[in-house]
Amino acid sequence: TAEPGIIFWDRQHHYSTSSVYPEFRNSSTNPCSEIAMQGGDSCRLIALNLFSFVEDAFGRNAFFDEDKFYKVVYEAQRLNDDLVDLELEAIDRILDKVEGDPEPESIKALERETWQMLRDNGVRGRRTGLGFTALADTLAGMGFKYDSEEARGMIEQIMRIKCQAEFDSSIDMAVQRGKFIDFDAEIEKQSDFVKMLEVEFPELFERMMKHGRRNVSLSTVAPTGTLSMMTQTSSGIEPVFMLSYKRRRKVSSDSDQVSFVDDTGDAWEEFEVRHHKLNEWSEVNHEWDISKSPYAGSTAQQIDWSRRVDMQSVIQKYVTHSISSTINLAADVTPEIVGEIYLRSWEKGLK
Repeated sequence: TAEPGIIFWDRQHHYSTSSVYPEFRNSSTNPCSEIAMQGGDSCRLIALNLFSFVEDAFGRNAFFDEDKFYKVVYEAQRLNDDLVDLELEAIDRILDKVEGDPEPESIKALERETWQMLRDNGVRGRRTGLGFTALADTLAGMGFKYDSEEARGMIEQIMRIKCQAEFDSSIDMAVQRGKFIDFDAEIEKQSDFVKMLEVEFPELFERMMKHGRRNVSLSTVAPTGTLSMMTQTSSGIEPVFMLSYKRRRKVSSDSDQVSFVDDTGDAWEEFEVRHHKLNEWSEVNHEWDISKSPYAGSTAQQIDWSRRVDMQSVIQKYVTHSISSTINLAADVTPEIVGEIYLRSWEKGLK
C-alpha cells in the first residue's frame, strides 16, 4: 500500500544466532521487521543514544569514547535480560488473573494457552534486542559525512565494540545466571553469524562454546522514531531526513504571531524548524550557513543509495537480528534502479 520493501528470508535464517535452532526457527517478524522470530516470542527493545558517546561534538577534537561505550553496552545487555524477567513477572500476574476469572474453562483454556506460550518462549530463549539511535548525528558530531568512507570505517569500529560488549555480557550472565535452556555448541556452529564470531572474535567464540550465553539472540536496529524525537536526534540507522523545513500551527486570529489566514478563516503561524543537532553545530562553530556543516549533502534525499546499502552492510555484519531501514528515492525513480538496490543489498548480505 505504500513504498516497496524486501526481506531476504534465507539470510534471516542462516545469519542468525537463533533461527538455526529448530525451536527458534523464524516464522515471521515484528511489525517493523527488525526482529525475525518464531511464533509466540517478543521483541524486547532497548536503544542506546550513540551521540551521547561523542566528546567535544562538532569541535576540532571530537572523538567517540570507546571505553565508556563498551561499559554502557555491557550493562545495557544485562538490563535487556532483566527486561525478560519483568515480562515474565507480568505474564505470571496475567495467568493468575485468568485462573481467578469467572468465565467457563472452555474460554479460559485458550487465553491460558496463549499466555503460557509467551512465557515458555521467554524462559527458553531470553531473546533481547539491543540497538541504537542517532547514527547520523554521531558521524556528523565527529565531522564525517554520512555516506563517506571515513564514516563507514568509524561505524565498523563502533559496531565491533558493541558486538564484543553485548556478547561478553551475555556470556558472563550465562556463568552467573545460567545460559538459555537450549544452548548447544554443535547447533551454534551451523550459524553463519557464529562463524563470523569465530574469525573476528576468536577468544569470545571459545568462551561462548565453553560457557554458552544467556540470550538466544541479542541485537537489532529498530526505527526509534518516537524515541529519537524525545532525544532530539536522528533516528536509528537513518540519515537526517531534512536539515530545515517550514511548519505551520494554528493560532488565535488575534495573535501577534499570525503569518496568514486560510480560505476558511483559520489563522496560522509559519516558522522554520532546523534539525536539533544542526543548531548545536552552529552554536559550537559560530556558523549558521547550513552548507558548511557536516550534514550538507548527507540528508536522506542527497546520499548515494549504493553507499547507503554499504553502510547498512557494515552494521548488519555485527547484528544478530535485522535492521529496520528506509532508502529515500526520487519520485521518478525507475524500476531498474529499485532492482539494482535489491540486488546490491542481497550481494552485501543485508537481511
